Amino acid sequence: MKQIVCEMCGGKDLIKQDGVFTCQNCGSKYSVEEAKKMMVTIDTSTKLENALKNARRARECKDYEQAEKYYSIVKMEDPENWEANFYSTYSKAYLSSNVSSVKNCIKSVLKDIKKLNDKVQQNEAIKQISTDIFDFASKTYDVSIRNENRILLSTPDMLTSFGETLISEFGENEFTTSINIQCYEITLELLNKLYNSNIDTEFESGLKNLIQQHAEEMKKFCPKSHGLEIYEAAKKKEEMKRIDAYYELEAAFKKEKNGRLIKYFIFVFIFCFCIYICSS
Repeated sequence: MKQIVCEMCGGKDLIKQDGVFTCQNCGSKYSVEEAKKMMVTIDTSTKLENALKNARRARECKDYEQAEKYYSIVKMEDPENWEANFYSTYSKAYLSSNVSSVKNCIKSVLKDIKKLNDKVQQNEAIKQISTDIFDFASKTYDVSIRNENRILLSTPDMLTSFGETLISEFGENEFTTSINIQCYEITLELLNKLYNSNIDTEFESGLKNLIQQHAEEMKKFCPKSHGLEIYEAAKKKEEMKRIDAYYELEAAFKKEKNGRLIKYFIFVFIFCFCIYICSS
């Protein structure tokens, strides 16, 4: 990387103003031609290596504020670094539970990973971001349910989008298919968690259809996945609701019928009592 270095103080912070370069440290001014002669190659590898170490350390400690800071430095120095491109966005999103920003960066990050020459490195990178995406999905979903946040479907959408994009970029093989199945399984688990929470009837109906849709999609990849059991559980829940509704209706009818009988007997008793009084 080439950079202009001030001849007077060695400063690297030179800004072009009114056609000349001015050193922000000592105030020395240089023409464009002079500035060109002062350009030197700066070795940024040490700076990059240190920033990456700090970023990884912060991420392992789940200090996402610091992780975002250092990954952003790496991203500036190395724009095609998949790790920096993903985790600078991921760290910021983790702090604000911004699901859409993670979803939107998945495709470009997978393209960066695809540029790695070593297949083993590619798979390790994919495993790493998969683990963190699944963790992020669970965390944001639990927060959304606790806060009764109705933007709950964006998390399952992110997961299925990740699985589909992975297949699209790397092809359908045993490795990518297994991760795609995980995406669907976690999606169904999250949707089922929402389905079993207190939600309005109209939303519940649409949610059941969504669970069915994802379950049908999963059948293409894994007919025996436990994720399909979630769909069956959702159907069973609906059947149980119908049975409960029937018994509630039957109980209400019996209650009303008993109430009418009691009123009838009271009326007969009063009528007979009145006849008795009159005849005496």
